[in-house]
Amino acid sequence: MMSVIKNFKLLKNFLTFLFVLLIVGCAKDDDARDPELNLQTVSISLDNDANRNSATAIELLIIYKMELLKALMKINAADYFASSDQIKRDYPDMVEIYRWELTPGQSITDYKIRANGDGPLGIIIFADYLTPGNHRERVGSAKDIHLRLRSEGFCILEQGCRFEKTGPTKSAEDLLLETIRAGMASKPVNPEEQKKEPEKKNL
Repeated sequence: MMSVIKNFKLLKNFLTFLFVLLIVGCAKDDDARDPELNLQTVSISLDNDANRNSATAIELLIIYKMELLKALMKINAADYFASSDQIKRDYPDMVEIYRWELTPGQSITDYKIRANGDGPLGIIIFADYLTPGNHRERVGSAKDIHLRLRSEGFCILEQGCRFEKTGPTKSAEDLLLETIRAGMASKPVNPEEQKKEPEKKNL
């Protein structure tokens, strides 16, 4: 029984990767916009019940190939994490990855981000949530961004957040105040103390 489950997971990951390749091959020039990229720092705050009280893997991708960018913009976080190892192996010069693995209640303040290659075309963030959904955000032209991870999903405060299905979009200022009041910004993660988290992968 275990071997059947293992084979099923391998098949699912393989099919997911084939789906990504198909999108790369069929991508058109007008499938993605190209905002000016100015990102310098990332802050991350996790609510106490973030991802249904579970640890969350977060990956920030700096992408250098338009076809890959377009493909990644069409898949959700579950499909990305299922095929991410293969993507990293097959496109080693087309993407840089920053990765964090954080637990509810933790936060990171002003973590420096730098594109080492020439002419990055886009930045995408995936969060490995237990709940259904895309759990994918594309970074715009802001220099500094703050990710807010809640129970059912996450967002970039500077780009507006909508957590309630019928509620209004909350401003970055309101959400940042909520974050501070909730105490999320008072528990920073020291990268020197966490030797493996966050880690940066130059591919």
